[in-house]
Amino acid sequence: MLSLVPADRAGSWSNRDFEDEVPRPRGLFRRGGMAGLVTLAALFVFLFAAQNEVQKCGDACYDGGLRTFEAGHAWTAYESSWQWQAQWALGFAALGLGIAALVTASRFERRTWTVRAVFASVGFMVLWGAWVVLEPAIPS
Repeated sequence: MLSLVPADRAGSWSNRDFEDEVPRPRGLFRRGGMAGLVTLAALFVFLFAAQNEVQKCGDACYDGGLRTFEAGHAWTAYESSWQWQAQWALGFAALGLGIAALVTASRFERRTWTVRAVFASVGFMVLWGAWVVLEPAIPS
């Protein structure tokens, strides 16, 4: 059967050179290696966040069994403070976004998602680290 479309029309594959259509190299944040490093760092942040959430204030808690309740202390003195779970959630979100960056790094049409996920994961890691460093001291 004859084709009604000529084979040598402009834009057809039959008249392309293929050497002038070299795709641009991927940027640093669109590569799988960067996504892997961010995911590995996020894994460590998640493990530290989980350990911090499990330990909480330890024996220094005022709402535990060893000390009687005294109002007016910083949130780090209470085991039931919501901030412990929020710090853990930041670490978990950083790990989830790192894994998402790793998954989308190999997908051509999702490369912009890789960049966004890498920066969001790094942002959550920095936010978690700043919050842990700046939190009030646990009473002794």
